Amino acid sequence: MIALNLTHKDPVKRQIFGNKDFRIGLSHAINRQEIIDIGYVSQGEPWQSA
Repeated sequence: MIALNLTHKDPVKRQIFGNKDFRIGLSHAINRQEIIDIGYVSQGEPWQSA
């Protein structure tokens, strides 16, 4: 699971991470299958948490 710090000390990062459109775009950009293949030796299935 990948999570962003929505209460980041840096106000610029906090604003970016708090933007719903940014988070949706980031979610689409993540290659979940590649993470499973590399980090979990292909043991798992990609899924969307929300």
